[in-house]
Amino acid sequence: MSRVLILLGSQGHGSGAERVLEYLLEGAVSRRGDICLLSPPSSSVTTFARNLGYDWIPWETDHDGGAKNLLAFLKVLRTRKQIVPVGLVHSWHTRHLEWAWLLGRLWKIPCSGTIHDDPEPDHAHFGRARRRIIRIAAERLDGLAVVSDAIATRCTGLGWKRAPVTIRNGLPDAPPVQRETSHTLRLGFLATTVLWKGVELLPELVRRTADLPVEWHLFGTPLPETVPLVEELTRAANVRFHGRAPLEEALVHIDVLLHLSLALDPYPTVLLEAARAGIPVIASRIGGSPEIVDDSVTGLLIPPNDVGATEQAIRRLFQEPEVRLTMGMAARARFDREFRVERMVADYFSFWDGLRSPRA
Repeated sequence: MSRVLILLGSQGHGSGAERVLEYLLEGAVSRRGDICLLSPPSSSVTTFARNLGYDWIPWETDHDGGAKNLLAFLKVLRTRKQIVPVGLVHSWHTRHLEWAWLLGRLWKIPCSGTIHDDPEPDHAHFGRARRRIIRIAAERLDGLAVVSDAIATRCTGLGWKRAPVTIRNGLPDAPPVQRETSHTLRLGFLATTVLWKGVELLPELVRRTADLPVEWHLFGTPLPETVPLVEELTRAANVRFHGRAPLEEALVHIDVLLHLSLALDPYPTVLLEAARAGIPVIASRIGGSPEIVDDSVTGLLIPPNDVGATEQAIRRLFQEPEVRLTMGMAARARFDREFRVERMVADYFSFWDGLRSPRA
């Protein structure tokens, strides 16, 4: 059977999309002969894939270097004999859809890609030129996958002609987190990096809940725009800032996870990770969060940018510890049913198999 060539242009450790690709490769290791990775040598995914025994072709991309990326692409064209037979080329990242389309056209094989990001974000992410390139490429692919119905709705609302297929991200299995017993309610916030993740709501929430025996545990690497907020927060006696820490270490400190995005968050992996750990969440009812959190069953959904509703949700989960326990158990049960990596692997191969045929 011809292979799928997965394009990944990200260097270094990347972000959530790169971590999800590692989960996919790990979950599909029994079918590694059906996948070949095209990626930079410096990518953490490259190292991960090669350690699992996947075939790999170097792609010397540069984040912002258009001329360098073109030269790297031309070099890839000359490697065709090394990666035959390839029956389909798939871009794993929104930024590289056009390269998948070009390879598909030049090699006369189907091409597809995954949209992990909001293609038209309210916050700064893609520039106008990049958004136009994404749309043009997406509408010319043979197949387009998106990670949530929220992104599918966004693409439709933008007038995209290509109807996307939703393939939700999944995680490998892991046992629920064993947390220490505490007489306080430990609230976790893992997104101190950027403002649109809701970190600016925390000072007021800390003040409003000062009468409760709660601890705030903050994680992440603040950028310049959020450093003043983090410094203000850590002046409170009940706020602990841990910086960047492995997720399994962070979750040990958390009884309830807060995910307070102010803008469309396509499909927050951290909510899947909380469900796997058996931790209830308080999350903004926006983007892909409602597709992960079953309101009042596995957590509580609140309107975005609503400090009052968030405060009330915190008070409820403090006052009803049995509800927290039940929600955590329900979140874990739903993870086992819907969010495991085996389902994501099966969905991607089904998607690819439907496209993998020679062009006329």
